[in-house]
Amino acid sequence: MDIDGGSSSPARAGDGSGAQQPQRPDWRPPLPFSLLAYGTSSSTSAGSLSTTYTSGSSHLQSSCSDQGDPWLEVEEEREKTRGDIKGLVQEFLAAGDDQDATTLVLERWFSDLGVSWVLSIIVTDDKSAGAFVFQRRLQHFARSWIVALTVIQNSIFTYVEGLWNQEEAEGVFSSLPAASEFARFLQTTISKMLPFVDMIMAHKAVIVGPCIQHTNLSSNGEVPAEEKLVALIAVRDGLSAASKQIQMWFICPPLLGSRGTLDEMSNLLSAKLAELDEAVWDTVDEILTDNNHDAGSMDNSQALERSPDIDKATGTIVNCIKVLSTNYGLLHQIVCSAVRLSECVPEYSKVSPLFRADSCAVLIVEMIFGLQEKLARVSQSFPDQSLRFLFLLNNTYFVWQQLHTTSNLEPYMPALTRKIDDHMQRYLQMSWIPVLSCLQDPTPLCLGRYSPLAKFQSEFQKTYTAQKLWKVPDPELRRRLRKAIIETVISAFTRYLEDNKITTPRVTQLELEDMLQDLFEG
Repeated sequence: MDIDGGSSSPARAGDGSGAQQPQRPDWRPPLPFSLLAYGTSSSTSAGSLSTTYTSGSSHLQSSCSDQGDPWLEVEEEREKTRGDIKGLVQEFLAAGDDQDATTLVLERWFSDLGVSWVLSIIVTDDKSAGAFVFQRRLQHFARSWIVALTVIQNSIFTYVEGLWNQEEAEGVFSSLPAASEFARFLQTTISKMLPFVDMIMAHKAVIVGPCIQHTNLSSNGEVPAEEKLVALIAVRDGLSAASKQIQMWFICPPLLGSRGTLDEMSNLLSAKLAELDEAVWDTVDEILTDNNHDAGSMDNSQALERSPDIDKATGTIVNCIKVLSTNYGLLHQIVCSAVRLSECVPEYSKVSPLFRADSCAVLIVEMIFGLQEKLARVSQSFPDQSLRFLFLLNNTYFVWQQLHTTSNLEPYMPALTRKIDDHMQRYLQMSWIPVLSCLQDPTPLCLGRYSPLAKFQSEFQKTYTAQKLWKVPDPELRRRLRKAIIETVISAFTRYLEDNKITTPRVTQLELEDMLQDLFEG
């Protein structure tokens, strides 16, 4: 039998000899094939896509139409894939030990898969070596790499399954005569994909070559930690799936004669997965360290430009927590390993007993606590106390709004809710209680600009003018805050008018309420 991936008629139940046929594992992917493509904030389905290889065209083909037998269409596509892989293997074997020739064969395949750039990766600290991959491109590269690796492993599966089908049909179960050469093709193909794993684990890396659109990184030449974390976890998932499928190849009769090469591949991927786990933990630790780091001092001009909007650190930590919560099983495994090795010492004293049995939950809550402390330090730079507490309110509410549906954080949400209420009350005390104090002037009632009512109207106008363009980005929080201000201010104003029997004030309650409804549009 030659290196042919063509499938034949269905396998026979037996050949009458009584020989035991190998049990085929249930490894056929379900119909239709699906891939998950991840984004910066959350994972979304990429739709029903075939992950088999078709030469000369895009590697993502429509899996099936609404007409005809879907399995028949898929089998026809698989047959095409087997022919394509057979051609690649034959070209690869014909190249022999010529490295340039074998690279050219893989380059054509990788080009069809949209990842020919992996052959140009150099992991280096030298900025002059080529075009840096920066954060906006990293997600694109990671997604392309994951899709390509999935296509490769499924195409190889389709080809090997064809070999097994042929052997079943012939009733002969022996290793492929060229199994070792075919395994070398597999090993070379997978190993050529791995430099990308090294690239995202490195602090700095470049891709050189004309195929890359040149872009610039941040000033220090490094990918932000949260972007790196997303890519690391996604790539780890893709590599883990490939590793599991290679384990299944061990029991495939056509490849039984190449166990040594498959062992090498398996060990290599296991080592890379261990390195990725370590890189994930190092990145989480980096985020934790940065989160706990003092925000630093600011000069007066910086302080005057402070905005109550959502701080960059808040968005970073929330995004990281979402990624970690989505991959809770992986994170739990990595954190437990770090705790065992004393690389991580959770601050159990900061969390309630509900969390202490779960080191992973402790870590996430520690992130939230660290963020709250950092925001408090940043808020000290605000020259206006009202603006300070509005900043804390905006950011704390954002954390709650983004994370309150996360199941493993539910026990912590009441604490965040209390924080929100506290920041809102402190804001009211700093902004509007001083305005209302004008109505409580103990001096005898007088008319004109010195009257309590005139002072109130003057202070109200000042506060309103100063805060009208302050920003509260969340519509629900904006509504709640306006309602709290209106209830506080209008009730005190109405009570003053009633107590002093003033029936025709210069500004009515309705006019004041209309003005307060305009606050915080930014």
